[in-house]
Amino acid sequence: MGYAFARISFRGRNLIFCLLMAAIFAPQIGGLIAQYRVMYVLDLRNSHLGLALLFASNLSVPVFIMRQTFMCLPGEIEDAARIDGAGRWRLLLEIALPFASSAIVLVVILTFVNVWGEYLVTITMIDDPRLYTLGVGLSMLTGAGTRVARGGSTVASYLLAAVPSVSLYIMMQDYFVQGL
Repeated sequence: MGYAFARISFRGRNLIFCLLMAAIFAPQIGGLIAQYRVMYVLDLRNSHLGLALLFASNLSVPVFIMRQTFMCLPGEIEDAARIDGAGRWRLLLEIALPFASSAIVLVVILTFVNVWGEYLVTITMIDDPRLYTLGVGLSMLTGAGTRVARGGSTVASYLLAAVPSVSLYIMMQDYFVQGL
């Protein structure tokens, strides 16, 4: 989508992009009831597929990052590739995506951290304790919402839950900084 908004001219492009960017300012909790009803009607509640589709629909920030990246791609490179006979898909796959590798890594890291630590949507859409994600499972395990204090085991479990996010950032730190 970022490539399309940056490089392909079509009617309504700016309007669609502005509406997509306006979604950044809408709080997630504002549409939670509507999302719940849609998931219920589509019979996607209590499924990891439904949860994955909800997370995948949160595209505003990744599209913005990718659009800005593709806008920095020099037009002369695309023109030279067109003269050599490259079509739109070849431009995207062989020129634009390698150019945007740092931004892709940035989007992957930001999306992973956002989804990994997500609680509100998951607790709303999943009722079955066997399907809880890590964040919801830890909150249930450690007694979140109660006055039960479990001390060291609570802290240790949350630290272990943070290991994948921190590890991903450390492994991709150079790309992350370049992507910004």
